[in-house]
Amino acid sequence: DYDGSYSDLVPRFYHQYASPAGKPYFMWTYANCAFLALDPNAQFPIGFSAEQKDWFHQQIQSSQWQAATWRFVFVHQPPYSQGWAGYEGDK
Repeated sequence: DYDGSYSDLVPRFYHQYASPAGKPYFMWTYANCAFLALDPNAQFPIGFSAEQKDWFHQQIQSSQWQAATWRFVFVHQPPYSQGWAGYEGDK
C-alpha cells in the first residue's frame, strides 16, 4: 500500500521490501507451483499498464507457468468484491 505517501502516490515501502527489480509485478516458482503477482494500481486508482499486460501474457505462455501443476495469480483488489456501502466494485 501507499504507507502514508498519498501525496505523490509512490508506494515506497512496497518497492523497497516486496518488489524485486523495482517492478510492481513479478513471477516466481516453488516446487510444482507458479506464482504471479500483478499491480492493478499501476495506473492509479485502477488500471494495468500496457507493459504489464504484455508481460502477463508472456508469463502465462512461459514454460515455467505451463509446467506448473498449481498456478496462482495475486492482485491487491479481488476481481469481485463489495467493500463498503455505495461501492459497486472495480472493473
